[in-house]
Amino acid sequence: MVNQVIQWPAGFPWRHVTLHLQPVQTTGPRALSGRAQTRDTGESLWRLTLVTAPLQEARLREFGALIARQRGLANIAEIPLRLPYGYTREVAPRQVAHGDGEWLGGGMGYTDGGEVQPLVVTAGCAAGAQAITVGLSAPVRPAPRVGDHFSDGGFLYRITGVAGGVLTFEPRARAAILVGATLGTEFLVTRWRLAGPDEGRAQVDYGRRTGEVTLQLVEAFER
Repeated sequence: MVNQVIQWPAGFPWRHVTLHLQPVQTTGPRALSGRAQTRDTGESLWRLTLVTAPLQEARLREFGALIARQRGLANIAEIPLRLPYGYTREVAPRQVAHGDGEWLGGGMGYTDGGEVQPLVVTAGCAAGAQAITVGLSAPVRPAPRVGDHFSDGGFLYRITGVAGGVLTFEPRARAAILVGATLGTEFLVTRWRLAGPDEGRAQVDYGRRTGEVTLQLVEAFER
């Protein structure tokens, strides 16, 4: 079978994460100058590079098992990403109303900082659109910022504009984003394919420890 979704653990020890939204372009006929013409399709595709910390024995076995289940390019990896400086509990901690169900002065509540405040869609969009609205009241919380990421339906998006609760984003919505959906902001649950059948090779030494393992992935756009 192909296109099986392989769930990767949220706590995997990634040391470096690199995200790149690559424009999808094609090469057309050569111009009179002899230079090949580039045609921009207007679409983009996410590319992801993950680098592990040195893996100890148990983690190395886990990593090898996950790579084996990917079956090269056949299956899809569902990977929860936590990006540094994202819209996390440090930015918008979850708030709790007063005992009588009322918010405190200013529309805010109590918090212990243990989780991120959910970001819920109040006006969604169809596939292909690039704007949604999210609720920022009851309780009042900071708006996401330009450059923050969110996930929905396993797809990854980057915010390009903020006007109150209206967020514009890229790339275009891969699927409809529905009213009432809770966006992934702290843990971005996203789906990927290995960039090639040889990805995930790990060198094992006699100390039962590896160096850093680098993994190249591309967005699982077609599912």
